[in-house]
Amino acid sequence: MKKNVKATAWKVSAKNEDECHYRIQIEGITTKKQEKQVLKATEDWEPAGTAHYPKRKERVFLFSKKFSDRDSLLEWAQTFPFELEEQTVRGNHRKIKTAVSA
Repeated sequence: MKKNVKATAWKVSAKNEDECHYRIQIEGITTKKQEKQVLKATEDWEPAGTAHYPKRKERVFLFSKKFSDRDSLLEWAQTFPFELEEQTVRGNHRKIKTAVSA
């Protein structure tokens, strides 16, 4: 059974309120093609970590980026090739429109 690649973004609290600092976790990466798509879509993000699960043959990537505001994140998301949801401060999840869901 092939698992879908999915991503979750959340805002990292920062003292500088002029910028929105976001982290994104992308999981369910099982093929080199998916990995290349993820790396291309996040080429202007800073790598923040990776994980590999040999039993599931799956990779997870973490990235970090500062945006001027939330609208800038939403604009970037429209080019993202996988499902994306935002986790709010209260832990709720809301879908973000991406290239896949458009």
